[in-house]
Amino acid sequence: EATREELEIEEYVFKQFGIIPTDYDFAECIRPAFFRQASAFYSPRRKEVILPAWSPTPTQTLIHEAVHVLQDQQLDLAENDALRGFFHDRSLASGALLEGDARMITRQILQKYPYINDDRPTQPFETLPIPDPKCSFPHSLTRLFDFQYEGGLTYWQKLNERYPNASRKEVLRLFPTQTSIILQPEKTFEAPTDEICRGTKGEYARSLGVAMIQEALMTMVPEKRAMSIASDLSFDCYHATAKKVLWTSTWETTQSLTEFLYFVRRMKELSPTLFEGKFSREGVTLTFYGEKAAVSPQVR
Repeated sequence: EATREELEIEEYVFKQFGIIPTDYDFAECIRPAFFRQASAFYSPRRKEVILPAWSPTPTQTLIHEAVHVLQDQQLDLAENDALRGFFHDRSLASGALLEGDARMITRQILQKYPYINDDRPTQPFETLPIPDPKCSFPHSLTRLFDFQYEGGLTYWQKLNERYPNASRKEVLRLFPTQTSIILQPEKTFEAPTDEICRGTKGEYARSLGVAMIQEALMTMVPEKRAMSIASDLSFDCYHATAKKVLWTSTWETTQSLTEFLYFVRRMKELSPTLFEGKFSREGVTLTFYGEKAAVSPQVR
């Protein structure tokens, strides 16, 4: 779970990059919106599966959540810092790893024992309406939410095709925490070479990552082009306090960085409230400094 202060930092950064609308109250809305989007969920801290009271839960969903219980027994998810927050790179990658694994195992069980699925409700799961319609997921967050399930399943399928003898437990132990790996499964077993996004005392440090940058680019360019540009992101990290946000990114090629800067300029032309700060470029490294992050004064 993330603190209110951490969510406010994420809100500021996501709004700067046009990932969420400027009038969306991310810090206030994200929890109720996120949990209503799911048909059930497992809480590593409470060690229990939370089921909705407003709609029948399909058998396949119960199996899916049971897989999360087994994952927790192996990985101790409550102590995994990568799962703090909702849509930064480590959270998205971790979610895709775990949700994709749960979907794959659930499919295998239902294919082997189809009769256990006979009692599932005939009506589809109904999402509980959010009391405040303004909290409903914007399209970008819906896509990122779905990425954890669809992208995660694709990751495991491609990984099994490429490495049929790979151990599931070994992959979970490696626990890739970058969406670039989820999108390119062949990187799973490579020696890690990426820098680690870490903050100093009093700083909140996270990566936007390839999936998030791709989502931002898709507001301006076609999906394939967005994927091409975002895939050349080598590393990024934003360090934030109550007074500033410093985002640094390194790119594979100067062309990709140039294309990303073109996107930044176009976004700024369309919405002057985006990218309120200064950009500096040196080689394939781009730095953005924002001086007025709309966050609370105490950041843990």
